[in-house]
Amino acid sequence: MTRKSIQWKSLLPVVGTLTIFGSIVMNYESIFRGTTTTSNSRLLVRGYFAILLTIGMEYVARYEHKYLWHSRLLWFIHASHHHQRTTKFLVGPSKNDAECNTFVSEQKMELNDIFPIFFSSVAMFVLWKYSESSCMLHDIYYGSACGISVYGTTYFIGHDLCAHERCGKGLAKWLKQIFPRMAYCADIHAAYHHKIMKDDISDEDDPYGAPYGFWLGPHEVQHQKETGKDLGVPVVMKCCFYVGGVMTLLASLNFDVLESKLQYR
Repeated sequence: MTRKSIQWKSLLPVVGTLTIFGSIVMNYESIFRGTTTTSNSRLLVRGYFAILLTIGMEYVARYEHKYLWHSRLLWFIHASHHHQRTTKFLVGPSKNDAECNTFVSEQKMELNDIFPIFFSSVAMFVLWKYSESSCMLHDIYYGSACGISVYGTTYFIGHDLCAHERCGKGLAKWLKQIFPRMAYCADIHAAYHHKIMKDDISDEDDPYGAPYGFWLGPHEVQHQKETGKDLGVPVVMKCCFYVGGVMTLLASLNFDVLESKLQYR
């Protein structure tokens, strides 16, 4: 069996688990409360945004990581994840950073944990607030929060538990044995993103480099080596985001025609 077929095979249990989890979340009302107030149109809207954000957050997180977390504005927080002893504001990553950045975290908590705590708190609030929606915009919020939550959970398992071994080497080793794809992404993350590049890097450039995402990290590194450019967003994914953006805009403007076409009421 080739390495490529092994990688695809390893994705099947992950996709299956996420599909089941997403279905339970989106049908929470009818499954656990026995109500049928959510129409098919509303489930369709929730499902679309849940799937869109579950997949698309890899691209969103990649750009957030590169242009925000590694920027001068937020590096003083994210530096703790790279184990750099710096608290200076408006000072970005440098090739002169100390080589004390051990890959596996030596502390139980990092200042960088502010980011996942904040985003997970917002997502949980949205799930609670808009579980019983009254309009399309609320369903968009709910579906988006579902997708972000699913992606965030998979990222936490792959990045924090497996790659950074934050709950111990035993759990990380078990995850790598069960999910070869996760192990491959974790190895790429360790080999490239947590190493300081000193050659051909100016003081203004980010010395850490790709991959900035996790699940597509191997593709990022390969594309960077072959073309010298960042891995872009597929056309299909861009179109899906555009459709979601238009739907959100129309729903926020109280565009009743759209809701009537979907038989919301």
